[in-house]
Amino acid sequence: MDFYSLKATCHVMLYLIYLLAFHCYADTNQTSILVVNATSNLTPRRIPDTFFGVFLEEINHGVSGGLWAELRNKVALRMEVLCGGTKPCPSSGVGISNPGFWGMNIEQRKKYQIVYYIKALAKLDLQISFTGANSEKLASTNVTVGNTTNWTRMVNILEANASYHNASLQITTTTKGVYWLDQVSAMPMDTYKGNGFRNDLFQMVAELKPKFLRFPGGTFVEGNRLRNAFRWKDTVGPWEERPGHFNDVWDYWTDDGFGYFEGLQLYTNSKDMFQKSSKFDKTSRSGPKAFVSEYAVWKEDAGMGSLVAAVAEAAFLIGLERNSWLPDAIVFDSYQHYGTPSYWVQKLFTESSGAIFLPTTLETNSSNSLIASAINPKQSKDNQNYIRIKVVNFGINSQNLQISVNGLNSTIKQLGSTKTVLTSSNLMDENSFSEKMKIFHFRSTFIA
Repeated sequence: MDFYSLKATCHVMLYLIYLLAFHCYADTNQTSILVVNATSNLTPRRIPDTFFGVFLEEINHGVSGGLWAELRNKVALRMEVLCGGTKPCPSSGVGISNPGFWGMNIEQRKKYQIVYYIKALAKLDLQISFTGANSEKLASTNVTVGNTTNWTRMVNILEANASYHNASLQITTTTKGVYWLDQVSAMPMDTYKGNGFRNDLFQMVAELKPKFLRFPGGTFVEGNRLRNAFRWKDTVGPWEERPGHFNDVWDYWTDDGFGYFEGLQLYTNSKDMFQKSSKFDKTSRSGPKAFVSEYAVWKEDAGMGSLVAAVAEAAFLIGLERNSWLPDAIVFDSYQHYGTPSYWVQKLFTESSGAIFLPTTLETNSSNSLIASAINPKQSKDNQNYIRIKVVNFGINSQNLQISVNGLNSTIKQLGSTKTVLTSSNLMDENSFSEKMKIFHFRSTFIA
């Protein structure tokens, strides 16, 4: 039920989200007062259901080599020849090898579907395999191909007997002769709901609870040259019939295996960014709607995804929330991933879409470094009613913050309160593969 029509038997949980840029100086007497107006006779001001979404672009191999689970780099078969010329051919066979984007992640007991097109002048035997260190066969199958002068589509299923994070796909033969290969694909059969998306990365996106998806870009769409622009009609139909195109903006080839069909299945600097928190306060409410398609702290402040960038973006998001993408939010390689501070900031705003905005008044001498907002979320898993307060301190001093919630019915009981803090000891701290949770939002009981 809406916060504005609470019954006498209802309870309220105060949920405080307090975002700090870093450990502030403790020797300060600065005090700020935040007043939340929860009066029930106010006209409810609901934040749009489509308030937050995600922006997906083919940049930094975020799609091919990332979210899209295809293991093969360049499906149109640009591979390393195993031997020839001055390189002697091994007795185990000759052929081609592809290492994927940064090594293929092969996991024991998991199955992989290999699809390829072949034609040969004579009958030959092929071995399709994933190889690990010292040419260890992680999975393999043997195939006999008949004499065919026409392209023939072949499908093989490989089950891995061992795990390796830096594997390669090899297609070899011990038969003397000539054969051609094209349109090779290596896909794990365990993808998100069978739609071809990498499970762990898609789960990270899903946990942001996006209400809409913007794809395929970005500057990826237009290209630096018209001939390299994205054309949606070339990204539908069987993947092997898609011509692909050169992503000249980000300087690599994309085969468009993730195209419009697959997408539809998904159905500045830090100080400047903080100052943009009031950018939409004076926007006309009767004019065209505002759509913020991209935002990010970048250049020196951003690093590889720093805390100061995330906190500045949090202030900007509070400004959006009040007026009803991130620089690579998810970092990954072939088998692991982590969220940048910006990603964890985004997660703190997942309940904002469709929520009731509660007016707030902030009495402070630090208006250039402190910003706050409050909402009553649309629904909760435990069917309780919550007030969620978010505060960003972008200054160098800590703040004694007094919070007052006015206008609650006297029959409403407060169950308790919690706080979630995202902070670190240094502004430029970042998460990494070795410290995935160095900057993370930690939740604890809030003591009034």
